[in-house]
Amino acid sequence: MYREGGRSAILEPVVPAHAMATSSANMGDIQRAVARGVLVRLLGPVGITLDGKELALGAPKVRMILATLALRASETVSTDTLIDMIWGARPPPTARKAVQVYLTGLRKLLASAGREYADMVQTRPGGYCLVERAGRVDLGSFETLWERGRELLAAARPLEAAANLRQALSLWRGDALSDLRYEAGFDADAARLDDMRLACEEDLMDAELACGHHAAVVPELERLVSRSPLRERLRSQLMLALYRSGRQADALAVYTDVRRALVEELGVEPAPSLTALERRILQQDPALEPDGASMGAPRTQRVILVVSQSGADVDGLLDVAIPLAGSEHEIVLARMLALSPGDDEGGRVRELTNRLAARRDALSRDGVAARVAAFASTDPARDLVRLARHESAALVLIDGSRELRQGQAALARQLSMAAPCDVGFHIARESLPSGSSILVPFGGSETDWAALELAGRLAASLRTPLVIAGPNDSPDVSRALATASLVLQRVSGATAEPLLIEPGARGVLAAADDACLIIAGLSLRYQTEGLGEARLAIVERATAPAIFVSHGRNPGVLAPPESLTRFRWSVSVGQARG
Repeated sequence: MYREGGRSAILEPVVPAHAMATSSANMGDIQRAVARGVLVRLLGPVGITLDGKELALGAPKVRMILATLALRASETVSTDTLIDMIWGARPPPTARKAVQVYLTGLRKLLASAGREYADMVQTRPGGYCLVERAGRVDLGSFETLWERGRELLAAARPLEAAANLRQALSLWRGDALSDLRYEAGFDADAARLDDMRLACEEDLMDAELACGHHAAVVPELERLVSRSPLRERLRSQLMLALYRSGRQADALAVYTDVRRALVEELGVEPAPSLTALERRILQQDPALEPDGASMGAPRTQRVILVVSQSGADVDGLLDVAIPLAGSEHEIVLARMLALSPGDDEGGRVRELTNRLAARRDALSRDGVAARVAAFASTDPARDLVRLARHESAALVLIDGSRELRQGQAALARQLSMAAPCDVGFHIARESLPSGSSILVPFGGSETDWAALELAGRLAASLRTPLVIAGPNDSPDVSRALATASLVLQRVSGATAEPLLIEPGARGVLAAADDACLIIAGLSLRYQTEGLGEARLAIVERATAPAIFVSHGRNPGVLAPPESLTRFRWSVSVGQARG
């Protein structure tokens, strides 16, 4: 769809090998696969082992290529993506040739381990793919065991669940990608893996509590809480473990401590489920006992975090957030007060909180679940990321600024890099649009899929027609749009009408004449090249409001809460014609 960089993207869905094997995962088979044969290791220093012995990877950039391919196992990774991960925005002129040389060395190393491993790294149209076989990438084995553990926990088989979860965590040898964390290209992946490990540890604690091991897990929970003090699920587990161990006062002290930290650092009260647990402990609710009706604190709803930078676009943001929220999500309405070092915010935070509380009360009268948070910050992007992580946000909706248009908005750049979930930057209009459909300009990139997820959920909720548009310059595009429409129907129930349009900005603007809202992926090259011609045309010349979506590490708005990772797609990037 978009012509920035002279490329277009064509896609095909692909199911990872470990995802297909999840329901029938056998822990013994994984253990044997990990112990013998070739194992690509990401959950610690990046490397390859053969029968448990480390193989020499040679040049550091070979390690980076291996990590990039293994993080996207069974997907086609474009040469451009490999170049971006290794050299960032300023690759050398010989970058493509260097990638080929490094890949040749990696293939020779795998072939030396045995003939059956010679084709693990394959050349695909537009890029390369590390073909994942069961147990050959430690991250895939981790996800398989983790998902099996969650299934067993949901089936009230906590002993078996705990065994699978402990085996999953045993695959970790320290921080994931520990020798690549100084490389900027791996920041998001490292943070995503950290989140996955912590979520698995939380699931293990649920399993142990369900087994009645409350006293035994207190030290482990205290260690986890010290590492992630604002993680409310860990706090609730620690409160429950202490209470069941006969330490009611200590359990209540944990609540007091986390409430103080949340108010002082983020300006928010604890989630309703945590407050309810404190009340139940005070009342000595019999259901909190191991043999009671409830085995723990109720899980919170997923959150849509709505952030207004100035207050001017609150209505437009809520027009999107409310139908997205439905009954499955809670809205957290936040306002930031940006400060320079040394500033005194005085009573402005209290004033903003009172305004938000009035809006919350109005939403509550309309049956919309909402909480509010106002805070002052000298580093708004960092604090918004912390707030999104704390709330386990499924989506951040924030008003776009003028600087966003030229790629000059530091807040947008930092959020698109570090946010744990998808981020939608909303561009409001002064007048009402004349169109009636939601338009998604689609080229098949990860951000385009994130935009399509959000658009599908919104279209289904509002019962609004959805149009997915791609350039009419290749026969593959029509097939790709049809595939995307089929996938969307499966995951959201929304039907997207494929539309072939003239390539570039003119085609997008012509299609936008019939739109009431445009939802587009934020360019992967936004940080270095800005929005690009087509997206800039949407901002400057389209009459419909727009949302630019940056994809995050956690499942998107459409993904069910139990999903471990976002849907995976094979994106083949080829040279555009003309």
